[in-house]
Amino acid sequence: TSKYDEQSSKVVQFPDPIQSIAIGMDLMKIVPALNGILQELQHLKHENWEMKEFVSKSISEVGGTESWIDTKGLKKHLSNPCNNTVRDYIDGKYGSPIPCHKVGNRLLFKPREVDDWVKTWELSKELSQF
Repeated sequence: TSKYDEQSSKVVQFPDPIQSIAIGMDLMKIVPALNGILQELQHLKHENWEMKEFVSKSISEVGGTESWIDTKGLKKHLSNPCNNTVRDYIDGKYGSPIPCHKVGNRLLFKPREVDDWVKTWELSKELSQF
């Protein structure tokens, strides 16, 4: 339908009522989908929070009072070997693997255990010379 607007001297088009209802119905289909997306985002946010709590609790339970170091800290503790060498130590390429603890997707190390491993490794190198 249309109407002539005398003030603007133009023909004003009004939307077809059936078309307006159809557009409104399509938009009504979007609302439940958006609510579903919002609920899923809230669920993921809660899961992320639970995972952070779990990792934090795991680190504190396993750690006790001794501090933990990550792979970067391990490199500094071992006088900065290259990344491949650190990976070889972890994989046990040169003998027994360096002691590490996997918490979530992180590898953590106790400096005392690393020091003991180094002493054992050095001793095994010396004994292999005889």
